[in-house]
Amino acid sequence: MDKNAHDLLDSAVLQKGLAQFGLDPGSARPCEACENFVYDCDGKIIARFTHSSHRTLEQVLSELDFISYLAGNGVPCSRPVCGTDGRKAFKVDAGSSYFTVSAFEKAKGVPPSSENTTKEVISRLGQVIGMTHRLAKSYIPSSGIEKRPHLFEDEYYANPEKYFLEGDTEMLQAFRKNMDRCRLIEALTDNFGLVHTDFHQGNFFVEDGEITVFDFDDSAYFYFADDIAMPLFYRMSGVSENRIQIATEFFASLIEGYKKENDLGVNQLGLMGDFFALRETLLFGLIGRFVDLQNMSPDKKAKLTERRSAILSGRPFLDIDFRQFA
Repeated sequence: MDKNAHDLLDSAVLQKGLAQFGLDPGSARPCEACENFVYDCDGKIIARFTHSSHRTLEQVLSELDFISYLAGNGVPCSRPVCGTDGRKAFKVDAGSSYFTVSAFEKAKGVPPSSENTTKEVISRLGQVIGMTHRLAKSYIPSSGIEKRPHLFEDEYYANPEKYFLEGDTEMLQAFRKNMDRCRLIEALTDNFGLVHTDFHQGNFFVEDGEITVFDFDDSAYFYFADDIAMPLFYRMSGVSENRIQIATEFFASLIEGYKKENDLGVNQLGLMGDFFALRETLLFGLIGRFVDLQNMSPDKKAKLTERRSAILSGRPFLDIDFRQFA
């Protein structure tokens, strides 16, 4: 996020933006977020302020169009809310830049935890992801809505040298090599489309065994196998013991639900290792943006150093042949 955006979102901009949706600034509670400014309004509506350095108004509108399409076809997701004049997004000027303000129904339930993330919930997550992929095959942006970008058009992918840890040329080269490998995968209707790209435990809530997904800010055109790989990737990040057993059990439940809505096929499942490598090299390259390396504990620093060496030596994130789940 642009550092100047924090200073630009003053009380006047906040009040003006919330007013477009009839929301009271006094009831707006800031929520933790990475790339946007997010507010919980009375526990019912989530208001989001997106700085123009991150997304344009047109890009936000394209995200909302896709979410509305998914919600209208049965996907349990946080629906966009219309403002007082019927529009779903508004531009609020802030100096020479602006914020795009949008709002969503707050997802039902609570964040996933070890207590509520049962095999049935994991299977349900897989089913919901499968629904989004099945529907993506026939999605056409509404009239006047621009097409969402390919994942590799995202700034982190298009210009990684601007964001990767300074001096870490080895990780940058590894990341670019992984991108080149993914570029060789043929993009077809059955394996490629507009996807969420970030289905991790921070982007869905659980209630009575049902889930509601949200945060399509990073949605882009990419491979379905990458999208189904991400819940497992984030589930296993930081896990050091019994990795194969835990990953196998988790993915067995995830793909069981997925198959109720869509079928990837053996070849696409066999590519999951490539997508793990792509995401892991990206996150390691960006680590300086999200982690205080100077004040990290010796134990954590040692684990990071060990995993970095493993990545650069080509050791897989998970030594599993995912074709067995076809």
